[in-house]
Amino acid sequence: MKKLRKRVISMLLVVVLAVSLLPAGAFAEYDPGDLDPIEDGDGNSWFPLGENSGLEYAYYGRTYIEDGALVTEAEIVIRIDSDYAGSPTHKIPDYENETDRPWVPKDTGVYLRVYIEDGVKGIGSNAFSNMQYTSEFVIEDPIDLEYIGENAFSGGGMNGGATFTTGLPNATTEGSLDLSNVETIGANAFNGCSQLEKVTLGNDLNAIESGEPTEHKIADGAFAGTGLTEITI
Repeated sequence: MKKLRKRVISMLLVVVLAVSLLPAGAFAEYDPGDLDPIEDGDGNSWFPLGENSGLEYAYYGRTYIEDGALVTEAEIVIRIDSDYAGSPTHKIPDYENETDRPWVPKDTGVYLRVYIEDGVKGIGSNAFSNMQYTSEFVIEDPIDLEYIGENAFSGGGMNGGATFTTGLPNATTEGSLDLSNVETIGANAFNGCSQLEKVTLGNDLNAIESGEPTEHKIADGAFAGTGLTEITI
């Protein structure tokens, strides 16, 4: 009996150890709260995001009356498409202008969040520029990022005051982004993001300005108009 008990305890310890070694993202589960998925006519709520990206996106939202006023809450969620069979980049595509991105029709109410799950490696040019109704950008694990395009977050969301949050809602780091694995940042990437206060950058950072790459440089205007008080390189 004692041997069996020891064996059970040993197995439990092995399981606990294995779980503790999993990356934090393995525990990440998106919770839309009170928001409902917005589906297409065929009942799909997740949509492919660009060719070869290996990403998909979804909308969640609800509309209700509060104090006699119509209130819209909405959210964009971007995650890795686990069923993608090709060779994915795991990067949100570059968009030539704001009207090219797929969530343009949804930028009409108050976004609670733009939620980017862990594993996303890049955020393309103009992906979230001038999203005037966005109040929060959640980048679940910014250490995964390798590329941030020109004007990616330019405008800073709602009156420039959208917050930047890392991790899950119960373990957040607000106003701080660890971009130490980012190899390329485009011009004006965070221009106007007044709630971005601290960033960590890698030694081999490169710039993109007007589509032209430049080695070992922080791109022009990349952090103009932010609330930065600390930069770690």
